[in-house]
Amino acid sequence: MELSDVLPLLPPPLAREVRRAAVGLAVAELRLRRGRRASLSVYQGGALRNLSLSYALSGAEIEGVFQALCGDSVYTHEDTLREGYLRLRGGCRVGVGGVAVTEKGRLLRLWEVGSLVLRFHRRQTGAAGGLLSLFREEGACRKSILVYGPSGTGKTTLLREFAREISRGEGGLRTVLLDARGEFGAFEEDCLLDILEGYPTGDGVEIAVRTLSPQVLVLDEIGKEEAASLFYAVGCGVPLVASAHGGSVEELCQRRGLGELIEAGVFPLFYPAHRGGQRTEGERVEYEGDRVPFAFGSDAIHGVEPRPAATAPLAVT
Repeated sequence: MELSDVLPLLPPPLAREVRRAAVGLAVAELRLRRGRRASLSVYQGGALRNLSLSYALSGAEIEGVFQALCGDSVYTHEDTLREGYLRLRGGCRVGVGGVAVTEKGRLLRLWEVGSLVLRFHRRQTGAAGGLLSLFREEGACRKSILVYGPSGTGKTTLLREFAREISRGEGGLRTVLLDARGEFGAFEEDCLLDILEGYPTGDGVEIAVRTLSPQVLVLDEIGKEEAASLFYAVGCGVPLVASAHGGSVEELCQRRGLGELIEAGVFPLFYPAHRGGQRTEGERVEYEGDRVPFAFGSDAIHGVEPRPAATAPLAVT
């Protein structure tokens, strides 16, 4: 979905203002708020800049946009709405916030829409060059890589471009892309790419390994819930290129589930995602568990070989 696809769904005065404000800019997000000003997030100078607009949507207006995005069929999106988003065709994910109905601490449904965050993808040719080089330099015995960074640093974009390039052309690898949230979008027909869209991550990993014979498995935003399936994939000889939220390797090591994966050697290589091609140089981090050092290079973090993985998968609860 492009910004131009959304404009007809907006109140005409807001659509006109968005169109004027977006001229000559690469728009990353459009944020709509009940009773408060809408805003745009745009790429400028390698970073995201927030532009406040003058238009504030009424309750009826934001509900109207929400209904239009749902195709006037909210019930078909109930599962993803409980997780805080709408999944639309073409790899667009809409974040949804507002007033929830709960029962005994469990979220049942959305009662009132308060915020809509529409994210737009853009092709960034060459964005995954460093990640591709890191993956390929391992030769035939490719190792898994964990891409990390805070929210908004382009992890999904990086993985999308990596999947596109690693699966194309002469010598392209059989690549499985696990798109649990339907946000990666379309790919060219010459990509040797199989996409599992909407599968829960753990189930998707096991299905991909058992039935699709991937040479590399790409997946976004892993956590402790997927730990057992990731152990399974690596144990079957399938390298992973995955992402996780975190500002440093130290933070990743401290997270439940991810720390166990790193300690067991599932992810011996790390790659920092930075908007605008920023580099991380001259730093050094040591993993506290077994003092496994990680040397930071110009484009990536090269992990010195960690201790061998346990003979049986670590139990992660």
